[in-house]
Amino acid sequence: MKTEDQMKYTYKLGRKCEHCDAPIADHIHKLRTHCPREVMPDGSIKNCKDDKHTEIKAKNNPPFDAISKHHKKMHCQINLLINKIGDEVSIEDLNKYGIQLHRPVQFRKEGDRFIYFFVGFKITQLGNNHYKIEHHDRIF
Repeated sequence: MKTEDQMKYTYKLGRKCEHCDAPIADHIHKLRTHCPREVMPDGSIKNCKDDKHTEIKAKNNPPFDAISKHHKKMHCQINLLINKIGDEVSIEDLNKYGIQLHRPVQFRKEGDRFIYFFVGFKITQLGNNHYKIEHHDRIF
């Protein structure tokens, strides 16, 4: 049985968390480079490893965040348009709801008609200024 003195932590090696610089005890496994995950009294979770990587990703993701934000907005706007007007709409309706046909995820031309693919929706040109909106599960 260990005595109380044997159970005390030592910090002679000078190891520190890579995120918050808190000391890491010598007896902790040598591969540990961050503080252990900790549940705070308010229920939140302190996790230095995840926090460090979140900060790194936040620096690298802004261009992709803008693209993602645009397509989420288009998805919501198309959904709203279908609920208010229906699945056959005019170019004025698309413009009124801010749907940008020049920025789809993908588009193609079949004959003289364009088909615009957004996340979860396909907008097909029926004729001059008339479009049909359909749901789709296509993954790009």
